[in-house]
Amino acid sequence: MAEQKSFADKMKELESIKEKFESGNFDLEKDLPLYKRAVQLAGDLKEHLKKIENEIIEIEKQKD
Repeated sequence: MAEQKSFADKMKELESIKEKFESGNFDLEKDLPLYKRAVQLAGDLKEHLKKIENEIIEIEKQKD
């Protein structure tokens, strides 16, 4: 079973990929898997943030 990366680790990985593409130093065909990884990471991070948002909403409901 693959080890789960932390939110921070995923953010760092996504930032690294973003920097590579922003630098213009990439080959679109060769780096397509890297682009796919970036999309996957962005989706994972968005899902994680949504879960946290839902938890905060529940906490706020309980305090009222």
